[in-house]
Amino acid sequence: IMILTHKTEFFPNKEHKEYLERCFGARRFFFNVAISELKRRYNFDLKGNIKSIKSKEIMSLRKEVILAKYREWKLLVPDHILYTSMEDVIFAVDSLRKKGKDIKLRKKKNSKTFRITKSGGSSETFWYNNGEKYIGLPQFSRYKLPKLKMAEPIRWENPNIRSVTIKEFA
Repeated sequence: IMILTHKTEFFPNKEHKEYLERCFGARRFFFNVAISELKRRYNFDLKGNIKSIKSKEIMSLRKEVILAKYREWKLLVPDHILYTSMEDVIFAVDSLRKKGKDIKLRKKKNSKTFRITKSGGSSETFWYNNGEKYIGLPQFSRYKLPKLKMAEPIRWENPNIRSVTIKEFA
């Protein structure tokens, strides 16, 4: 399997910018809440308890903490932002487990990014017409981002787009 990437600039309108800022903030917020809760559960010693922390426990934080206490945040963004935030927490814990790398809370300054991935069983897909400078993102939950104008068309024909990472700066 060959995975190709295409990095390009896109031009958000006012509606896009507001939506993207909410997504950036929510992803950072969900990550920080999950890490803070894990630290609280393990008496602020994640490194010493790393073998006890399981992915299943991290994913359960979605329901137990975030959906229970921060429902209003969750309602502001697509469901996918929460799920990818929990994947980031799993990645951070794995990094701590393998490399001993400390987990730090995310700051607004350097965490303006989020991912949208094509879920396995979902009928929602990305759309793109060859040669055009627009990409359409899947509709998740009650939110639909209008098509995004890119600086250039994708460089290969009939791409099977599986994920899009959106950053403040390309």
